[in-house]
Amino acid sequence: MSESSPDITGLISEASQFRFYYGATISGTALFLYDYALTFPTEISEVWNSKFSGAQALFFLTRYSYMVATVLYSASNLIQNPSQTVG
Repeated sequence: MSESSPDITGLISEASQFRFYYGATISGTALFLYDYALTFPTEISEVWNSKFSGAQALFFLTRYSYMVATVLYSASNLIQNPSQTVG
């Protein structure tokens, strides 16, 4: 019985770490999307309605590539079955 106790303690510790990790991932993604929603009207008025330039291309590349990467990263990490990652 004493041999299984460290195993259970390790599993509980690892499960709590995964829970913290998932919570941080969800919170960070929500904060990023919230910031995007707040700045979207300004983006339309200032960037989309101006003449296309290199700065505008760089803005779109950085803003939207990060958004796609964040959503894909969050989805790939949150879809995993926790029982497959523990142990």
